[in-house]
Amino acid sequence: MSKLLQTVTIACLLASGTCSCELFAARRADLLLHHQRATPATVPFEPLAKDLHSERHTPSIEILGTTVIVTVGVAGKVHPTVAGRDRNSLHYIQNIFVVDQDDRVLAMTELSPAGEEEPSLSFLVPEGTSSVKAYASCNTHGLFESAEVFVDETTDSPIRCALAACLEASDDAKCDRFELLAAECLRLQTLEHGTAEPFELDAMNKAHVPYITINKEKGEATVTVGSGTVAERGPVHPTVSNPPEKVHYIRALYVADGSGSVVAASLLSPAGTERPSLSFRVPKGAGELTAFSFCNRHGLFKSAPVAAPATVYSPSCEFTQCGRPPAAASDCGGDTCEL
Repeated sequence: MSKLLQTVTIACLLASGTCSCELFAARRADLLLHHQRATPATVPFEPLAKDLHSERHTPSIEILGTTVIVTVGVAGKVHPTVAGRDRNSLHYIQNIFVVDQDDRVLAMTELSPAGEEEPSLSFLVPEGTSSVKAYASCNTHGLFESAEVFVDETTDSPIRCALAACLEASDDAKCDRFELLAAECLRLQTLEHGTAEPFELDAMNKAHVPYITINKEKGEATVTVGSGTVAERGPVHPTVSNPPEKVHYIRALYVADGSGSVVAASLLSPAGTERPSLSFRVPKGAGELTAFSFCNRHGLFKSAPVAAPATVYSPSCEFTQCGRPPAAASDCGGDTCEL
């Protein structure tokens, strides 16, 4: 990680429109899937259940006028954020979301172990809301729910479906996010698939394995998942967001250089419409590149290493985190994928 010293601002994705509502529902189903795999429970843990130190995991709701504020932990016991690069020590709240009386997701945020703030989510109460319930997903201990809280006052606005995905952290913490993402993927690989090693290419997993394409002239690399193309009807990994019990997508892509340092990373959306991919400038001195893809159902896969081109680019901390790429700006209220 010592090579990643230069910093680049990480974008905050604030998407609106029906596509982001679809993302909410799909991501919620994905969190429940991992909860069921990680714990004996098939449903989220109830408020203050007497296991898994739930006082630190249970979300709490405070309503101030028409603003809902969700924090994690009760009675002054705040959930820790442990940004250990070892997969066995990484421990943090990865997601908070809130549903209404009809079980519709009203708001959601993705969090990072590199963040310096206590995990929280705030939003304005949309019209038609009579009660809210919050959920907090711990990467290690699963999904926890709050008590239902009734609402006295609402705004006159509909559900905004805004995914807050900001990383408010120091420059060093932004760089750390690369390594922490890789550690989390390895943790899930060990927990859910019984091995600490990524799967490699064979006849059964061509749709999951990432492939690296090098543009030597520009000193750039592009990672795609699956060896075929849609036109060829080859093995391209699907992105399935509906129905919830069949959510299936590539959650993360990242690339390591010859020394094992992560030089590029991206979190992807279950509501995406494009083939999973990641493009980046290859930093000087990379030596070779190996790509990794994490499927929410089938685990972590890696590419064969490829020789990195000679470049003059300094290492950076560019991190891509996108919602669904719309066909047109009007499709999702102007969603964009920014760096």
